[in-house]
Amino acid sequence: YRIVVLNSTIKRQAAPIQQLGFYNPKTKEMQLDKAAALEWVSKGAQPTETAKTILVKKGLMQPETKRAPKTDSKKKK
Repeated sequence: YRIVVLNSTIKRQAAPIQQLGFYNPKTKEMQLDKAAALEWVSKGAQPTETAKTILVKKGLMQPETKRAPKTDSKKKK
């Protein structure tokens, strides 16, 4: 899989703005341009869930903490 930067307003088949790296799930080989990835995220780029997982594994982003589900303080009888 290629890790690329795309504009959200264009089709996915369009040419990417920049290729940041790749990931091969069979061999677990991964290459990522960390500086470029950090630059795009700092500019406001929104990574997909899969891309966010890769960035967390590389130590470029903090993992999101999940909130506990809301519970009713008053139980219905």
